Amino acid sequence: MNDFKKQLDQIDIPKSLHKRSLQGIEQAKNELQKPKRWMPKILTVAVTIAAGGFIALSVGKHDTRQQQSSSLLDGSLSSPIVYWSIAIFLMVMTIFIVKMAIRKGIDKKVSIAMGFIMTLLLGNSAFYLQNQLPRPIAVPLVQTFFSNNETYDFTIHYITNKDDRRFVKYLQGDNLTLLASYYGDRENKGISYYPADVRNESAHQFMRTAYFVGIKEEIQALINSKEVFLVLDDGEKLPTTLQFDFDHSDKELKEPRGTTGSFDGDETATFDMVQDVVLDTVNIPEVLKRSVSFTNIMVNEIAYTEKDLPITVKKGQQVTISFHVSGTGMDVHAEVGVSGSDGILPIWMHREASFNIPKIREEIERYD
Repeated sequence: MNDFKKQLDQIDIPKSLHKRSLQGIEQAKNELQKPKRWMPKILTVAVTIAAGGFIALSVGKHDTRQQQSSSLLDGSLSSPIVYWSIAIFLMVMTIFIVKMAIRKGIDKKVSIAMGFIMTLLLGNSAFYLQNQLPRPIAVPLVQTFFSNNETYDFTIHYITNKDDRRFVKYLQGDNLTLLASYYGDRENKGISYYPADVRNESAHQFMRTAYFVGIKEEIQALINSKEVFLVLDDGEKLPTTLQFDFDHSDKELKEPRGTTGSFDGDETATFDMVQDVVLDTVNIPEVLKRSVSFTNIMVNEIAYTEKDLPITVKKGQQVTISFHVSGTGMDVHAEVGVSGSDGILPIWMHREASFNIPKIREEIERYD
């Protein structure tokens, strides 16, 4: 042991190397004596958690409690104003942390992570706001009513952002105000039934229903109105495209049997004729000609197209008429058919608009 110690003492350490060693030891002591900087780490964790919650807020399901307004004061964290406020705050905090990391020599991985979070916030915010409607959209409606009824009911669909909890209070025409009701509840008019009135939903919007009941004079007033609006509970008016009309049962051919069917966009109806008739006209309301087309008419298994009209149908023959319905951006509950001087063979079209906002907007623009 003594020999080993003597050998160590005999080793000649260069003065420059010895000096560097002493400097390294002194620096290490100083670093140990410095107080630990926890603030950057705490802020990093806080911003990360907040960013995760922010992203979850934008894609998660919203509270189903009824809310009557989408303003900043209603406490809705999904409104665009609050959303942008949170985004800006988090981005400022991220920039602050990145700058602090650069100045204090914090690990570059932290800076990269903060930059990634900021980019994610910007992209997520832009995507969210890009999919927000500036105002609700009313779905166009085409509907034919039975002329011999005493009361009539109909539904108008409208699309709102998920944070918009306003509801339709009434329908306003030129000289008419028709209060909104609810299915099976005609007494409690003008009441919101969210979320029960939600028919469909996407990542950012709901399709909701407004239900109305009126008498013949009220429906006639709607038909005669130049402008019709859905009026929300805060007073905002939504332009509404309606095409209402009455069918006239006295114009329908009195057939003992009529059956209807639907398959993949095709609508058919079969009739047993009880009289001789001449069919010469395909009846499709003008507003439906873009989405409904006549396919053919079958008389005892012989097919005729529109260019073959007029045709004579004898008593006892079986007649099948067929129409095709393409995808449409409107709700349709209307009558089409094939007619002659003695009346019409009708088919009732029932189609609800698909939840396709561009298609609905395109349909609305065609009315303008």
